[in-house]
Amino acid sequence: MSVMDEYNNQASESFWEIGKYNRSVKRIENGSKLCDSLRQLIETRSDIEKSYAKQLSQWSRKWNDFLEK
Repeated sequence: MSVMDEYNNQASESFWEIGKYNRSVKRIENGSKLCDSLRQLIETRSDIEKSYAKQLSQWSRKWNDFLEK
């Protein structure tokens, strides 16, 4: 079964039919999990970049002091 067949199959199932709301509920639950994962990814990336910026500043000071002597 191709992705397109699966999509067409899902599209034919109406949200309003009995028991067919589950897909929408799952999407909402997955959306929340995805947002949490993205927030965590951005926070981790931010921590890494802060550390890198601090190290660059230290490196720059070290070599500027050396070159000014």
